[in-house]
Amino acid sequence: MIFLISLILVILFWSVERLLGIPWDYHPDAETYVTSSYSIALNILDNPTQLFNNGHYAVTALMNSNVILITVCNCVLFSITNSMIYKYLKSESGVKRGVFYYLILFGYLFNPYRMHLATTILKDTFVIFLLVHSLVNRKFFISALFMLVYRLASIIYFSLFVPRRYFKYFFMISIVVFVFVSDTLISHMNDMNEVHMQFRDFDLIPSFQNLGLTGSIMRAILWPIISLTGLFYLISPAVQYFPLSAGSFFIFIYCVFYVDCKLNDFLMPVFIMAMFALLVTGYTSYFRYIFPVLVTLPIYLKYIKNAGLKE
Repeated sequence: MIFLISLILVILFWSVERLLGIPWDYHPDAETYVTSSYSIALNILDNPTQLFNNGHYAVTALMNSNVILITVCNCVLFSITNSMIYKYLKSESGVKRGVFYYLILFGYLFNPYRMHLATTILKDTFVIFLLVHSLVNRKFFISALFMLVYRLASIIYFSLFVPRRYFKYFFMISIVVFVFVSDTLISHMNDMNEVHMQFRDFDLIPSFQNLGLTGSIMRAILWPIISLTGLFYLISPAVQYFPLSAGSFFIFIYCVFYVDCKLNDFLMPVFIMAMFALLVTGYTSYFRYIFPVLVTLPIYLKYIKNAGLKE
């Protein structure tokens, strides 16, 4: 039933967006997939290692760059993902399922930004599907390869699979690794501060690029907080940001009221968001990178509460 409802609503959402004049190529990446898929697919055939991070180009080429077909596939994946999320969360015991619960759950499942991504030909819907599938079905190693094929930066998402009892060892190892690669990492962070990634006029979220390394650290502290809570809308109150902010708000409220979690349970998602904040200087791009983590947050919190990964 959830699958059917999701499919109907996302197709209606798709229709409304087109009626409002939001085209299929609203995101520059969408046009790039259509125009470059064949050449990149040929490069992959010559050098299979190029498949990593370019998997969506190969899929687009296999679908003959058919925008409608790719979008339909994203709508179906969106609906399958909702079915998995609902099935996993409904088993939560001790949750009072009143009207407020279902309103928040509806806002979570039908996150407007996630629905928007499903009505495009972008790869985000497939990445979210893979991450949800990994957490729900414990098929981490199967889905991990596909995530890397679709988005190489997904390797940072893998931190979600560290069992809570190993958190301290994970962070200790992270500190040691940072010490060894600090020069390279700091150099990269400084280089990124020279790159302009605020591609949308409505993106008024401060990136602190003029502050150099200090600015990178400030992003790593501020951006995860405003992303988790949806408070970034107060900083940049653009109409385009409202759906993103509302989606974050519903996810955060669901976690606070309907998942029996502690503050330290948020450590790993915040760590991942902070890592991306160090590497990305435009908030719109940043939000797309961390969005799969936001979508899976209620699942993740329940996942680690119920013992996490099986040894």
